[in-house]
Amino acid sequence: MGADIMTTVQEAASAVTGPAAEPATSGTAQRVAVQWSASLPLHNMWELGPIKTAIGLQHLQPGWDGYGSPPPSENLVEGAIHLIRQIAILAPGGLEPPNVVPLARGGIQLEWHVGDRELEIPIFPDGRVEFLTVQDGEPQAENELTTYRQMRNLLSWLMSGAG
Repeated sequence: MGADIMTTVQEAASAVTGPAAEPATSGTAQRVAVQWSASLPLHNMWELGPIKTAIGLQHLQPGWDGYGSPPPSENLVEGAIHLIRQIAILAPGGLEPPNVVPLARGGIQLEWHVGDRELEIPIFPDGRVEFLTVQDGEPQAENELTTYRQMRNLLSWLMSGAG
């Protein structure tokens, strides 16, 4: 786990499709993402729902939000899937699956609500990954998420709010 999260998200597409993958038409590219996700071994059973949701986000129509936002790109969806899988490995027992929602400008956000705590992890089209922690409705911390150690600490913080 020496790679940082941002590098992992930016390189997820090449790691997922491998060097043998050829450029494809848009219809073929979507089938590759769905086929790949169907063959993944799961680390944690809650991975399946968020992965399916992330795949579905690439099928949003342009302007899905009424403001002209594009759907997340295939590469971003693959990066989000990779991040979901890494979180499943790091997740403490009892962690519920994240809500996976689209963001304006083509991003994806993972969200958790545990007791009085919230954790939001937006993944931006340029590959940046950030986090926002909220407790009792008040923002606590916001920063770039770059290491697995940060992720582990955020998940522990989140779960300590479960009562």
